[in-house]
Amino acid sequence: MSECPEMRRRLRSDPDVRLATDVKILPRDTDTMAAFTAWIATDCTADMVVLDIGAGYDRNQVDAALKPLVAQLVGVDPAETILQNASVDEAHQLTLEEFARAENRQFDLILASWVLEHLADPDAFFSTCRRLLKPGGAFYAITPNLWHYFGLLTKTTAALGLDDWILRQLMGAQRKDEYHYPTQFRSNSIPALKRALERAGFRSVEFQCSDNPGNYDYVVPPRVRFVPRLYSGFVYRLGLPVLMGRLTVRAR
Repeated sequence: MSECPEMRRRLRSDPDVRLATDVKILPRDTDTMAAFTAWIATDCTADMVVLDIGAGYDRNQVDAALKPLVAQLVGVDPAETILQNASVDEAHQLTLEEFARAENRQFDLILASWVLEHLADPDAFFSTCRRLLKPGGAFYAITPNLWHYFGLLTKTTAALGLDDWILRQLMGAQRKDEYHYPTQFRSNSIPALKRALERAGFRSVEFQCSDNPGNYDYVVPPRVRFVPRLYSGFVYRLGLPVLMGRLTVRAR
């Protein structure tokens, strides 16, 4: 099967889920953060107010790219790094739940980069996002896929209490502390996200899936980097978005 950027398929594996679903496979060499940011930008207009959940210090420069496209950009993150994010117009050092309790306004777009894998209570998170969205608004997210080898290994090592030690060996202590937060992986697959989004009141969801083996070079020793490349070739040949490493999501 060719690596066509327009390859799409409908997933109807769960007959109890009525959420309208579209799945697109992106090319194997996709820069997922650039593609994610560009996808959000297609919905942006100059009068919009946007909420970035887990904005931190904008490590991936999503906020910096979107700021010129919208009227106001609001960032929420319980970490102190939110105060270092120069791209947001408002910085709130709060959890999403704390922020939502204090807010009466709604947002045109809500985005969450590398947040879903950390959720202890996905239903509460998605319900809160739905309540904070204006009618017709969109929720965007990017997250690792649980059913990819990286997601499975991450969840397994976290369950065994080995994730901090392993990342310290691979990345060094300082980078590990900057990068790593406790993971849960409770809503990190296409079926799990469909169910959670429908329970929260969303009516449609689009997935853009990709598997770029170079994304894992920072944790994979050079002598075994052929393994991610073999895996990536396998899932693209068979056209298996449910096993690709990164999921980007737009829900309405």
